Parts: sequence; C-alpha cells; structure tokens
Amino acid sequence: MAEVLASLPYDAEVQYIEKSGAAYIDTGIKAKSTITFDLTFYQPTHTTQGTIFGARAGSSSGLLLLMNDCRSTQKVSRWSYNTSATTKDSLPAGWYNINNRVNGANSAYIGNLAYTPSAATWSSDNNIYIGAYNDNGTATASDEATKFLPCKIWDNGVLVRDYICVRKNGFGYLYDRVTKQLFGNANSSGSFTCGADVPYTCEIDYIQTDGNAYINTGIYASNAVSVDITMYLTSGDTTWPFGGRNANNDRQLGIQNNSTYGLWWRWGENSAVGTHLDAGKYRFRSVANNLYVIGGGYTLTATANTFTSDYTVYLGALNNGGSASSKRSGDKIYQSYLYTDAVASRAYVPVRVGSVGYLYDRITNTLYGNAASSGAFGLGTDIK
Repeated sequence: MAEVLASLPYDAEVQYIEKSGAAYIDTGIKAKSTITFDLTFYQPTHTTQGTIFGARAGSSSGLLLLMNDCRSTQKVSRWSYNTSATTKDSLPAGWYNINNRVNGANSAYIGNLAYTPSAATWSSDNNIYIGAYNDNGTATASDEATKFLPCKIWDNGVLVRDYICVRKNGFGYLYDRVTKQLFGNANSSGSFTCGADVPYTCEIDYIQTDGNAYINTGIYASNAVSVDITMYLTSGDTTWPFGGRNANNDRQLGIQNNSTYGLWWRWGENSAVGTHLDAGKYRFRSVANNLYVIGGGYTLTATANTFTSDYTVYLGALNNGGSASSKRSGDKIYQSYLYTDAVASRAYVPVRVGSVGYLYDRITNTLYGNAASSGAFGLGTDIK
C-alpha cells in the first residue's frame, strides 16, 4: 500500500476509479488547441453513446471530445477537435490509452489507431469533463461503468493536472498532484467507486538499469504490438534499450542504437535507420511499422510485414531468442505503454517497494521487477 502522508486529503491510493450512473469529473481546464493529455480507461460493453471525456461549444465547434458510440445506428469511435473529427470502428470492451502528444495536438492515438482531424488554433470557455462531456455548460454523461486510471493534462507543454486515483471514505476521487486538490463527482447523482489499493510504497520518476537488471514485459513481439516507451539513454554502441526477437532480422521488434550506423528501428524481418541518438531522454512511440522518435526529431518507417515472435519484449535489454543480451547500464525507464492492436496491454509506471525498484502495471495491478538473477534497479526521486 502506498505511503499516505498525514497532510494528504485521502485514505489510500488505488488502481482505478469507476463511475456509476451519471458521475463525472470537472477538471477545471478549458478546452483549447494548446491542451494535450494522456488518459487510460476501461470501456465496458455498452449500447450507449459512450462519452469518455471532453467538451464542446456547440455541435460543430470548440470540440475536444472522445466518444465510443455503440448505439446500433452508429457503432463508431470518434475523436473530435474543434470543427473536425475522425471516426473509426467502435471500441470493444477493453483497456485503452488515448494520447495527443505525438504528432500535434489534433492527432490522437489509441494503440495502433491514429485519429487525425484537421489542425487549428482555437479556444473555448468550457471545462473538460472526464466520464462525460461538457456540452456548452451542460454535462452529458453516459451511464456505463467506465474505469479510469491516473491521467495527465498539459497546457502548452506545462503540466496542469497530474491525477492519481485515490479513495476517501469509501468513494473514488482523482487527486491532482499539481494543485494538491481532490476532484470528485461533480454531479448530484451517481458516484465513483474504486479499485484495489496499489501494492507499492511510492511512485518514482524512473528506475535505472545497472548492466544486469531488466524487465520482461510478457508481451510477445509481433506486428500487432505498438509501444510508447520513454527512456534516458546513456551513450553506447550497438545497444538495444528494448526489444525482442527470434534471431537477427527474424521476427524482431525493438531499437538498436549504433554510433557508427545510426538508430535502427527493427520491425519483423525489416529495419529502418535514422540518426544515432546521443545520450539523452527520448520517447519512442510506434504505430504499427512507424516509429516516432520524440526528442530525436524524426520518424522511421520499416517495410510492413506480418510476424509473431516466440519471445517477449524486454526493457533495458534485448530478448535475443530467449537470452537477455545487450543489457544496459545507466539507462532510465520512465512511464511507458505497450499495446496489442488498439488495446492497452501494459501501462507501466516506475515505483518502489521499500528500496526495491519495479515497473507497476496499472492495468493488471501487477509489479514487474528485475527478471535477471543478479543486479538491481536504481531509484529515481519519489513523486508525491
């Protein structure tokens, strides 16, 4: 169970909060073109309009809105941005992460799905709601039992909401670590319940490799897998910060940073090569065979192919046919995700249990520790 300081206004940190009835959260943040976010949610089976979050000034303006419309006449998922929208098939029951911090605030990604309405500069006077949408001052909520994990909101790159899920007096809340405030149900009806208490002492900003320790994600490398992995890379030659494969150029997924030949995006039987990355913090977001190197300033596209490896993806090393190779020393692993098609399979956050470092998967409520027989992860700074 996470440490709770006496000064904090809640009883415990929990895995998720779950809405019932018409409950929703008013974030207090206005919808506008400078807003970006990172939100993970569980969408149950339902037959309603399925509002996840958002706001709008009218039916076709000032929109920042995600719906998963499962009505028999619709059956679409829709990401709306100001006056434009992109629709795809409706999302079946499962965990999903939506994030618009990859390729412009108008472009939102859910696993390997890219929603790309037109870019624009705009603002509105309507606060963003979670679990409903703010329809120009009126909350339009869906009644399905959607679950929400901790989420973040930025305005023009500045973190303005850093929500974690907590319980107080048996009810679920979002606690904002920026304003140090609780955000509960803003409706007069409905409520938020909560999941299990988290199994760690404290969240930290990263875990750091030592040349032996690595994480086995349990996710098999395949063309269905996309990643969103943030790491600080130390300098090094022919190193794999993360990856899994059967053998060289055989059912592989990962990156290889080579000071002579550059950064290799290894995908299936093929590769794409970009500029070598010097020591620094980078975010690697893949969507199928495309890799966005955020912090490196470029995108790599490997030739598309279909593959399924017999081996899982490691973080901090390469799973080379069942053996951990290219183990990293000094790399830092931050909050990261793995997806299978559109579904979020892992939502990792670095944590410590006492003085031992782990990646905690918020989706399965599971701690992933050092998979090696020796070594240990270094610890980043506590996040309170």
